Amino acid sequence: MECRKERILVSADGAFPLFSYRLWKKNLLFMWKMENCRLLSLVFAGFVSLAMKKLYPDKNYPMITGVPPRPGKLHKKGWDQIKELCWYLKNLYGFKTGTFLARVDSEQQKKLDRAGRINKRGSSYVLAEDCSCLPEELVLLDDVYTTGVTAESCSALLKAAGVRKIQVITLFTVD
Repeated sequence: MECRKERILVSADGAFPLFSYRLWKKNLLFMWKMENCRLLSLVFAGFVSLAMKKLYPDKNYPMITGVPPRPGKLHKKGWDQIKELCWYLKNLYGFKTGTFLARVDSEQQKKLDRAGRINKRGSSYVLAEDCSCLPEELVLLDDVYTTGVTAESCSALLKAAGVRKIQVITLFTVD
């Protein structure tokens, strides 16, 4: 109920989770992220592609950028799930993708409660070094929408840098 009192997501123009984070869908995310079942990247890319086609029926698709992982996670796991998802979206489905964000904080958000996540707002991400020409419109892609702090932090940063419109697509939402 706290999320109804204080709106977190104000910089993004919309948020579109594909699935609720419940039952067997929790297992899918666990298999993908923790057990390295990389075949699921292809499956999830198909669902994101369908969402893009529904969000943009005129086929005027904006560029997609992913939320980057913690540096420690990338080192530990050896691969970036969202980057791989973007690769499939680009190479299989023809969407434009770009890297515009970098993660600077190495603390795991899943270990923080709602208040802890909100207090970290705005301190975990920076613009990537090579993002001199940001598009006017972007789709921000992430795996899970829990409190909205990640989506808001990234969207606020991108808007401050000149992006006019941002839609957030997440694979799952915790409800």
